[in-house]
Amino acid sequence: MKKKYHLLHVFSTFKTGGPQVRSCDIIQDLGEEYRHTIIAMDGNYEAKARIPENIMVDYVELSLPKSNANTFSIIFYLRDLLKKLKPDLLLTSNWGTIEWAMANSLRRICPQIHWEDGFGPEEIIRQKKRRIWTRRIFLPRCSFVVVPSRLLENIALNIWKLPANRLLYIPNGIEQSKFFLSDFSCKQHQIVGIVTALRKIKNIPRLVEAFSDLPCKESRLWIVGDGEERQNLERLVQEKNISSRVQFWGHQDDPSQIIRQMNVFALSSDSEQMPISVLEAMASGCAIVSTDVGDVKVMVCEENQDFIVPKEDKNLYCQKLQRLLEDKELCSFLGKKNQEKCAREYNKKQMLEIYKSLYHKAIEDDR
Repeated sequence: MKKKYHLLHVFSTFKTGGPQVRSCDIIQDLGEEYRHTIIAMDGNYEAKARIPENIMVDYVELSLPKSNANTFSIIFYLRDLLKKLKPDLLLTSNWGTIEWAMANSLRRICPQIHWEDGFGPEEIIRQKKRRIWTRRIFLPRCSFVVVPSRLLENIALNIWKLPANRLLYIPNGIEQSKFFLSDFSCKQHQIVGIVTALRKIKNIPRLVEAFSDLPCKESRLWIVGDGEERQNLERLVQEKNISSRVQFWGHQDDPSQIIRQMNVFALSSDSEQMPISVLEAMASGCAIVSTDVGDVKVMVCEENQDFIVPKEDKNLYCQKLQRLLEDKELCSFLGKKNQEKCAREYNKKQMLEIYKSLYHKAIEDDR
């Protein structure tokens, strides 16, 4: 019997988000040639619901040294765990798993692919020097480092000083058929929507405040997602006296049917890189209003780029939102152009084939 390659996926959390959704898609596509172990550093495995039960996945609960333990204690604990689990390939994601790169760099136990998808709120304005140097020292020892945006690629090359031959730009891709809408007449013209985890860095209050200032009182705001900011947002909606026009959908494993009803997808984040939710909205034929963060401006069609605005300009953000709600023809035109670009450039099948080849190369090159 042919050996199954063992992939160890490590996340700071396996709560549903962009990197977790992408990994679940890849796991489903890899087939029976691989078996998987997933570790969430915080013990949250919410995204496991996206993986079919027939796929062989083990979930490991960590017993990390106590919170006052030094970094070396954690590194040696993780190194021992790596030896015990014996993966053929270690897959790590973002700063929250950097100790795994450190543990695997001391006489490497297995090949490793590391993703950098973006930054937390503590690094929006300026990256921390300690983290820059840690990335400079340990990430070049990975087989490959993957980034989903050109902005991150530039940071990795020019700030972290990662070697170009180890750095790969692989844009996210989505399942077009799930979101594709051929007949835009079923869209409800007055619906603005957002699909995201409700965290501070997403700055949903910026969207709520802009929406509350709109003169068009027939419009509706749909907020799809959950998180620690939900109560604050519900309170803000009440304070703005717009509760009857705002709907909180909570977390949705499959938001496609909701997104397809939106005309305008409004992103209000302080920091992003290549948000999958924007791709899903583009595939659904939405016009996009967004703060100018990450690669969003180059993701959308050229005609939509005028609606990507500096995050400091709240008035302009509101004006762009208002214009799209008042101009149904423009909304539909931009939605169609976004849909065409998404189908052309952000295809899930193509992305999955790239990852299949990359995993195989990383494993075989290490033999």
